Amino acid sequence: MNGNHASSEVCFTANLALICKEVEHSHDDFITEHFRKYSEPDLPFVWKILEVILMGTLSKLYSNFSDTTAKHAVQENL
Repeated sequence: MNGNHASSEVCFTANLALICKEVEHSHDDFITEHFRKYSEPDLPFVWKILEVILMGTLSKLYSNFSDTTAKHAVQENL
């Protein structure tokens, strides 16, 4: 949710819009239940989001990550 960690603000904004769209179109029970219970923040917790976004969206998000040290940490923990 923080564009400060992105190498491109334009890509970050596009990726965030795509994530919002994918979450909005989800009919998974845990997503609908989340929005029934909570009005803020605009998106569910990241562990819920990762369950419903497409792998391509996740790849775009990862590729725009500006911190290479953090990128390597993600790679090592996969």
